[in-house]
Amino acid sequence: MSKIQTVITAKDQASSVFGGFGGSVVALNQGLELTAKIMSGLTAPFASVVEEGKQFESQMAAVKSISKTTAAEFTALTDEAKRIGATTAFSAVEAGEAMESLKRAGQSTGQIIETTGKVMDLAAAQGLELGRAADVVAVQMNIFKGQALSAQEVVDLMNKTA
Repeated sequence: MSKIQTVITAKDQASSVFGGFGGSVVALNQGLELTAKIMSGLTAPFASVVEEGKQFESQMAAVKSISKTTAAEFTALTDEAKRIGATTAFSAVEAGEAMESLKRAGQSTGQIIETTGKVMDLAAAQGLELGRAADVVAVQMNIFKGQALSAQEVVDLMNKTA
């Protein structure tokens, strides 16, 4: 075999070895990209849960800052907001917003827990955001304070006139 033929044969053998190696690197890279896509798809739902948790904690911190409640009362409000978020069409964050509105209107913890259900009824019937419905009910209750209207009576009146 001539020197030229030996060099050509060595080049062909090296090309086949390194060509296979290059194909392996490409396949490995494609596998890593697919794994990254799969992992991204798996972690996305958890990221939204974490974000919702952060929003809830922030909202309840706002409620606590204006409410001057005891630890037990604040726990009751937090538990009620979580219950609403778990069992209704409204989120726990929305429930916290409604509670904040009701507290700003001067309601006690017990009144807030009682009134929030009525506020949900109004929000659902009128297609309002829960926080906005709470504002409306609280304002109406304050306007008619002398007549001692309950939250249920306010909601009933508003649903009849709408």
